[in-house]
Amino acid sequence: MQAIRAANFLMNNDPSGAEWIRFNRPAQAEGEGRQRRAGGRRRA
Repeated sequence: MQAIRAANFLMNNDPSGAEWIRFNRPAQAEGEGRQRRAGGRRRA
């Protein structure tokens, strides 16, 4: 699969490289990752 994703990227079938990046991204530990802001919109 790695070779197929690389070929898709190189042959411009994946122009932004999103599949290649997603496939090669290191795994995140549990509880780690993108943090969301608590709360919401501030009201005046």
